Amino acid sequence: MEEKALIGMVASVITILITIYKLIKDGNKEIKTKIDSQIGKLETKIDSQKTEFKAEMAKIETRLETEIDSQIGKLETEIDSQIGKLETKIDSQIGKLETKIDSQRTELKVEMSKMETKLETEMNRRFSEMDKKLDRIDATTETIRGRLDHLIDSWLVRSFPEGSSKIIAAK
Repeated sequence: MEEKALIGMVASVITILITIYKLIKDGNKEIKTKIDSQIGKLETKIDSQKTEFKAEMAKIETRLETEIDSQIGKLETEIDSQIGKLETKIDSQIGKLETKIDSQRTELKVEMSKMETKLETEMNRRFSEMDKKLDRIDATTETIRGRLDHLIDSWLVRSFPEGSSKIIAAK
């Protein structure tokens, strides 16, 4: 369209130049009128071509806007689709991690229970050993107490031979 318009304008200008040349050469008023008429026609044609060009540009602009809007819509749809896929993948990964965490918690609970049982068994064993040691200490203490009582009684009998029976009886 633009090339035709430019060629048409160039042809018109050449025609005008030829006509001007004839006008100068002949000096004829009739030719001058033709030139003015040709110039008017060219101006009208240029205005018409400008209008056509603007209309064509408006069509192209509308078509481009429509195409851009279409592409934007496609991109938005694709983006939404990709976001949906990513959300699904993330949810799946979170589910797997939650399952793994739950499994590890269960394993830890079992391990803690085993450890607790082991500690309780060890504590009970040590308490039992401590009880036995305390029983031996009690027995030793009783033996020592008995010996001390016997020693004190012997000492009292030697120190107070006449009243030893009264002291022993008083105990």
